[in-house]
Amino acid sequence: MEDLGLESHAVAPLNEHAWNYLQQQGVLNAGIYKNLRERMEDKDAWARKMLRSEAGLKRLATLYDDEKSSQKVPPILHKGYLDMERELIEGLSRFSRRFKEAGDNVKEFLKELERK
Repeated sequence: MEDLGLESHAVAPLNEHAWNYLQQQGVLNAGIYKNLRERMEDKDAWARKMLRSEAGLKRLATLYDDEKSSQKVPPILHKGYLDMERELIEGLSRFSRRFKEAGDNVKEFLKELERK
């Protein structure tokens, strides 16, 4: 929000009716609207589906490769979606520059990153 020049007290969450209105006005395309609806219905199922997609894995890799956001990745792997840890690590190995650079030390690297 700060990057957009928005103050946190100036932003309000939109409910289902607001998203419907934005879609009807053509502000949201059908794909984005569908994605938002799925997320509103079941955030966990939506997150798992996203993390299993190529777009989701690329986004996770982008988070991991960015020094400012890399600390968000270990909790995703080790706490939030522990049952998906292996497939997420395999995805990171395909899309993350830092992950590839870590080589055989990936597990240690992730543990160290989580400690920071």
